[in-house]
Amino acid sequence: LKESFEAMGIEVVAETNANWDDAKQIADIEAISVLKPSLLVSIPLNGQTTASAYQKIAAAGTKIVFIDQAVEGMTAGKDYSSIISSDNLLLGMYLADALAEATGGKGDVAAMYYAPDFYVTNLRYEGFIARVMAKYPDLNVIVAAGHNNPNKGQEVAQGLLARYPTLKGVYASWSIPAMGAVTAARTAGRTSADFKIVNENFDQIVALDMAQNGFIAGISSQRPYDQGVAEAKTGALALIGEPTPPYIVVPPLKVTRANLAESYKTIYRVDLPADMVAALAN
Repeated sequence: LKESFEAMGIEVVAETNANWDDAKQIADIEAISVLKPSLLVSIPLNGQTTASAYQKIAAAGTKIVFIDQAVEGMTAGKDYSSIISSDNLLLGMYLADALAEATGGKGDVAAMYYAPDFYVTNLRYEGFIARVMAKYPDLNVIVAAGHNNPNKGQEVAQGLLARYPTLKGVYASWSIPAMGAVTAARTAGRTSADFKIVNENFDQIVALDMAQNGFIAGISSQRPYDQGVAEAKTGALALIGEPTPPYIVVPPLKVTRANLAESYKTIYRVDLPADMVAALAN
């Protein structure tokens, strides 16, 4: 986003991070509205609770490009320009494929899903479950457990491992709850040879665990740089009054240990760090 905006001569006047707090996001939007920005690029945390804040800033004349989901009561082409997203169903499907490959396509597995009604994570979880049901009849999702905070991954995974000792793997939402599941697996005495974890979103902690032949067996990743470029260009088109598609999808990546270095370069646009290169060589 920043590089694309700079190249097009668009000044970024504010940058905020709500840290998964709806109330903070609403306050952030209200604070930004004082600056009367021409364009807002934003990912709504909750399509219901934050709707009025987005509606107000749009009514004041700010063009909006949404990331991943819109909010209730707003219409594409009228109240906002576009939604830019990865293919969230495919992100979940890739994880079903990765978990099946890591477990031999057989056995009991669990799903740790994000319980709040968040469109993006809903689709990813649905994609995972649908793919397992359609393609892997011997892979049994015997339990699904919701969490409402990514930092509760260890707690939820500990409960699953204690109650279901036959588990061979888990779908663990994104990287933070997934690494909580890694800690829970180690605490329970499991090894990466007999327990596999797959997650959405590629970052340093899960990439390093994968490079080290740890518990993380598969990652489905967005292409955040490419999405940022698409968001900036769509916003620029909106600013000059050009029509834009209501929904734009950027294809995701399926990451395994075999293509980790290549995927890292695609996602971060730099080479794999030395510690991960060394880990891959072992």
